[in-house]
Amino acid sequence: MRKKYMALFGTVGLIAAAGIIASLASGYSTTDDVGAAVSNISEGKVKVSLGGEGVSKLSGSDMIVSPGQSESYKLNVVNEGTGKNAYGLYTKVTIDSTWDDDVLDEGEIDKDYVSFKLAGKKLKEVLSYDEQYKVGDWIVAHHDGEETVLYYTKPIEAGESSSNFLDEIHFEDGMSKEFYGGSFKFDVNVEAVQKSNSKDAIAAEWGVFPKIDSNGNITSVSEE
Repeated sequence: MRKKYMALFGTVGLIAAAGIIASLASGYSTTDDVGAAVSNISEGKVKVSLGGEGVSKLSGSDMIVSPGQSESYKLNVVNEGTGKNAYGLYTKVTIDSTWDDDVLDEGEIDKDYVSFKLAGKKLKEVLSYDEQYKVGDWIVAHHDGEETVLYYTKPIEAGESSSNFLDEIHFEDGMSKEFYGGSFKFDVNVEAVQKSNSKDAIAAEWGVFPKIDSNGNITSVSEE
């Protein structure tokens, strides 16, 4: 019996936002130059890059996968700030994912059969910030099969990395024939704000309000 396969490919957009309060400096890098977003502020340098074992897979080339298969994508965020005034950063990651509309008719699909795994756990559906929960060092604030929004609970100091925000992508068994030959696409956007004046900066740049404990860790985020 001939086996059916799907094409999987990933692209990455990296956005680095840094500054005090509402000051925003941003850059963009493609998969050909991951981590090229650099901003200079005062005597320090803010540089955020995508790290982890999975970066080498994000080349934009197609990968063939079959139902029931998992693909390892161990991805994290690196604060590559340098200089005597290098800044600690709070980080937000957004993953947008979709199936190729040219192959798949949205009206025929009631389940996408794709799951993201982090810290050994499949991310569960989160449709509002009221349903947020923590996995490892990340707050899962939204996850609906098309958009995933994650906040790193700890500030990332200069020269340090976050824990993984993605470990693997799993393609479930039982996929209908409409998926065969389709392409699953995902984009990763990373945003960071300076640790100093973080509550105001996060509210201004991300439109959410964090609760931060005495150790500087984000315990929750709200939209109002």
